[in-house]
Amino acid sequence: MLVISPTEFKKTPVKYCEMATSNNVFVQYADSYIKLTLVKRLPRKPKNPNNPSPSGDTWFDNPRNLTMVEEGIKNLGKKQGTLIKGERALERFLDSL
Repeated sequence: MLVISPTEFKKTPVKYCEMATSNNVFVQYADSYIKLTLVKRLPRKPKNPNNPSPSGDTWFDNPRNLTMVEEGIKNLGKKQGTLIKGERALERFLDSL
């Protein structure tokens, strides 16, 4: 078991995090202690199989949002929309409105 001050932890956090993989490491904070616990990965919530986002963005979980995107893609295919590539093109488009 190792107890360190916040100042010590700030100086070399990687050192103490590595130590926490095999030892109990505590950072003393006033009259309390913070235990360093390393978790390889946080548990993820189950993915929605209909969500096309690689990151699992929950915005796509709403069917209305997904429908809106699909309609936009169809409209671009029919030349009924404006495809904007890049920040400068977006600025020019917005300035033209």
